Amino acid sequence: MAKGVLMLLWEIFHSPTLMQIVFAWDPLPISLADKVVSVVFDQRRIAPTSSEALVFVVADLVGFGIECSALGALVGLLRLGLVRRPHIAFR
Repeated sequence: MAKGVLMLLWEIFHSPTLMQIVFAWDPLPISLADKVVSVVFDQRRIAPTSSEALVFVVADLVGFGIECSALGALVGLLRLGLVRRPHIAFR
């Protein structure tokens, strides 16, 4: 949620400080988004197009979702061995 708010604020104000906070906070999805944009779009321009910026933001948020899902699955797997669930008998 917080990353989505930071990305929305960056889209509105285009502050380099906000992007530095996002990159320092969570660098893996930013790297993924950068690679996706470099594969899909031609990088020989001075400034990115609006569609390129939109794809970057979407790929960053998708990468963050993948990262959160993987972390949640890992925590769930680790909890399986540690937490005993009560057995419910059906009659």
